[in-house]
Amino acid sequence: MKIGIFGHSAAVYETVKPTHKTKPFLLQQRFPDDQINWHGVMMCSSERLLSLLHKHRNYDLYILFHIGWQSIFHPGWENNDIDIKDLRKCSRELKFLDKRLREYQKLEDPELLRKYFEGYSKLYLPSNRDLMNRWIGTFFCINQFSKGRNVYHVGCKTVDIKKMIKYGTFAEKLTKVFASHDTIENYPDKPDPQNFRTLYVDAISEIINEVKQNNNIT
Repeated sequence: MKIGIFGHSAAVYETVKPTHKTKPFLLQQRFPDDQINWHGVMMCSSERLLSLLHKHRNYDLYILFHIGWQSIFHPGWENNDIDIKDLRKCSRELKFLDKRLREYQKLEDPELLRKYFEGYSKLYLPSNRDLMNRWIGTFFCINQFSKGRNVYHVGCKTVDIKKMIKYGTFAEKLTKVFASHDTIENYPDKPDPQNFRTLYVDAISEIINEVKQNNNIT
């Protein structure tokens, strides 16, 4: 079975590490005969998620990690979108802009990134209402993409998507796991990150097994 995992940081592929077993490693161990592809982008906006889905139309199973309207599509980056709060702060505070430049310089040339932030901040600072409307419209399109496909939607702390889903299935267990542990990966001092990885893989494994059973796939 071909499985595609899409969305924000929870869908980003992790390379094998000597210190711990990563989520992709654990999942592939459980399903060695299945093709599992990870299409995650940090802070993945709904617009980028929709764009990625249209590039990958032939999976047997889609697992989508959704994020709220605050994430802004960055057309110039392949591996990162940006939070509207950060963008607005970059337009007001030079020190914060420099801080963000240092954080992102591994992804982009610092001078090009500075010009982008400055220009984008001046020319494109949409209101919250505009962002919400765009997010709702894009979610509608993702719903349409999900029609007739095995799609599981995963929510997050900042947005309740359950009632918005028209096609596909709300991944209740996986949403709860992620919402309860969504800071562990970024803060090593949090308790037992490996437990989170195991719970994450357990929840996705249940989805995969459910789809296989419903479609008589061995």
